[in-house]
Amino acid sequence: MIIHLQVGLKVKSREETGEGGGNPPTSGWICVTIHAVMSSQDDGSTVLRIVTRSPAETERLGEQLGTRLRRGDLICLAGDLGSGKTCLTRGLARGWGAVEHPTSPTFTLVNQYHRAGNPAERFYHVDCYRLTTEAEAWTIGLDDLFDGGVVVIEWPERIQGTLPAERLWIQIRDLGGESREFTLRATGERPVALLRALREPEERASD
Repeated sequence: MIIHLQVGLKVKSREETGEGGGNPPTSGWICVTIHAVMSSQDDGSTVLRIVTRSPAETERLGEQLGTRLRRGDLICLAGDLGSGKTCLTRGLARGWGAVEHPTSPTFTLVNQYHRAGNPAERFYHVDCYRLTTEAEAWTIGLDDLFDGGVVVIEWPERIQGTLPAERLWIQIRDLGGESREFTLRATGERPVALLRALREPEERASD
């Protein structure tokens, strides 16, 4: 089934951006259609494929998913260097309500963010790029993270054997320029519900 996700993007006038010439557009929100295809797999997982055309669309996609995240959710972001993992995480954290501006935890391994209005809640941003074995994952207190809040992991393939089976795995592919393809594979009742919630509010189905 082909669906079309409507996402809101903040745009600035030419006056705000410093670009001259022509009639400047009015600042505000515009609606952009992101092409997406959802399907059920033989292994019981559900897959949603989405293509974004700019970092702004990628962040907005993350923001829409982030608004639906809750404690215990595990989001795994796999993809090459520069594919957009941290860009998507910024949107996820903003949608969830993080006070802090997310940055890549490549050297610290784990960053934690607090939720506006409820500082006791946690969003854990994990970067496994520098881990060389799955055993090293336990040295960062992985179990405690899973029990303590939302967990988003970059380079999850490096510790895949230590991860819970119930998760939302997002494979990111660079299509050239600023375009990215996101393959969201949901395994388990809760991750599948996340995908369905992401598409249903603005869904327009076609053959």
